[in-house]
Amino acid sequence: MQKNGHQIYKLSGMYKQTICFEIQIKSIMHNMWGEVEHKTIYKNRNYDANISSKKAITEGIFNILQASDKQLLSIFKEKYEEKQLLQALFYERTKQFVYDKCKTDILAKHYSAYFNLFTRSEDLEVMKQYVAYSLLEQEFSRKEVELNDLNSAICELKIRIKKEFREYNLKCLFYISEIILMIDEFEAFLTYLSKYLIEQSGYGVVDEEEFEGEDVFDEDTFEESDDYQESILVLLNQKIGGRKCE
Repeated sequence: MQKNGHQIYKLSGMYKQTICFEIQIKSIMHNMWGEVEHKTIYKNRNYDANISSKKAITEGIFNILQASDKQLLSIFKEKYEEKQLLQALFYERTKQFVYDKCKTDILAKHYSAYFNLFTRSEDLEVMKQYVAYSLLEQEFSRKEVELNDLNSAICELKIRIKKEFREYNLKCLFYISEIILMIDEFEAFLTYLSKYLIEQSGYGVVDEEEFEGEDVFDEDTFEESDDYQESILVLLNQKIGGRKCE
């Protein structure tokens, strides 16, 4: 422990019982600052009545330097995954468009919601293609989406999403999505979102036409469907927030 209270590593030894030595292990910052302290505080030739205050000030300055050193080291060691870099670039290349649509520059939570929601490998691939074309300043062709072959479960889920989630939050997701997907209407986006959630959930919905005339959709079946929809909506709220009843 040094006089100033800072801890360093020190090794004392003897070579061939004739030469004594000491090795001190400390950072460059500790070493340089030690020289400053010794000259101004501990080896000052003149008496200084205000030495206590100078020690306190010197220690405060050292703490600031130490915190800055740790922060710089943290920045130096920081690593980004490919996915994080892709999302950051996508945000930078699209934020002005979304700002103009959403009428706010507080976009972080909306982009976070979008990234949390659309996580399939094909979603990331489309985003990657957009970023690549954007950086090359080339025109990007939006991905076509399939909005046919809808069933009652998708339509019912869409109604619940529209009813139970704040429209503004959903529209911000729509504005981000329409940049890379061929979806130009908010209603079409809600359909796409509902279908996406159903597909991601793996919920096997029975086709009503296949069993026309048969009593397969009994009360228990509908209750199970309602419970499953609620599970999807709970998960959706965890990912994007904005549910009116929360």
